[in-house]
Amino acid sequence: MKKFNQKIQAFFFLFFLSLIVNSSSEETNRLYEIRLDPKGWGNASPQDIKAVLYSTCDSIHKHFGPLKEKEPLRVVRDKSGPIVLFKRNPNGEIIIKLNTGDRFWCQYAYQMAHEFCHVLCRFKNGSQTNLWFEESLCEMASMFALKSMAKTWKTNPPYSNWKSYASAIDDYL
Repeated sequence: MKKFNQKIQAFFFLFFLSLIVNSSSEETNRLYEIRLDPKGWGNASPQDIKAVLYSTCDSIHKHFGPLKEKEPLRVVRDKSGPIVLFKRNPNGEIIIKLNTGDRFWCQYAYQMAHEFCHVLCRFKNGSQTNLWFEESLCEMASMFALKSMAKTWKTNPPYSNWKSYASAIDDYL
């Protein structure tokens, strides 16, 4: 039990340290791929949705260690979400269900950041007694992603005409 507690303490120390240190290099080769189901999102274009989702995931992923392999993430609109399903589909994809639509970019970002954090936490079968902690961490990831995006989008949004949206992201929290 003592070794387990030491591992938990080390994890938190490294995680919070990584949030403090500003990563100056942009990741050019993502170790995840967002595969968006194009149906059911309302009046938002799939291209714009993917831009928001990548911006969201990039804001978190750069503070974590690399994934061991390229993770395919199938993102679908589903009223039973938001949730991540770790049982992969026949194509080997992790399913992420979001419950938003149209151009509610902050909802996309908040939900995606939370579910992507679960992916980064690496689900394992077994005891779920510490799931409450993972949930807390993933909620924090959502807030962190939105704050990070609000800052980044002031100068480097997915599209240059989205710079003015940075203040709306900041206000969302």
